[in-house]
Amino acid sequence: MVLGHAAADGAQGTGAQMRRETPAYDCPVVTGVGINTKRRYCDVRIAEVVEDGVRVDVPAHTGQATVRFDLHARFSVGSSVAPQRHDAIVAIVDGEGQVIGRGAVRGELRTLDDLFDRLTAVGARTRLAAAPGRPERITVTVGPGVTAISIVGQWLDVQLPSKLDRFETVGRPIALVSNFEVAYTPAGGR
Repeated sequence: MVLGHAAADGAQGTGAQMRRETPAYDCPVVTGVGINTKRRYCDVRIAEVVEDGVRVDVPAHTGQATVRFDLHARFSVGSSVAPQRHDAIVAIVDGEGQVIGRGAVRGELRTLDDLFDRLTAVGARTRLAAAPGRPERITVTVGPGVTAISIVGQWLDVQLPSKLDRFETVGRPIALVSNFEVAYTPAGGR
């Protein structure tokens, strides 16, 4: 899913080399580490302020920078599962709280094989009940003045066999994010 402004992945006319790297990021809540992938997963919570989102730093850049991350449905599981579908919507906002893009993920869980990974607590060996569904790759482009973005939850629909619930309460975790990447041309051509 591509979000944000339409732009090429390179600087316009600078001749500088494009860099791709894992950016610095800050999770208000680290959910756990993947047993299979070894990824660090962050909760995306419904939030009304930028500071409550998952913050991703964008290095100083010329032209557009591209930020990518995996958005996962966040399932609560035990040794067995009840069939369910989760639809989560997140907003990508700049430092002033302006929405610069949105992301969506739909996850369906019928068996434990539908999970992307299982999680352990940071530094622990026990499995957590929270688990990521299969990822949706989210891409957003940002202008040269943007030094950070935040990923904040907006709402979650949970479809069970007998009912549909919508969650919009501030603070509720609705999805997981992982696998961050930023592509940019360094400011000053370095």
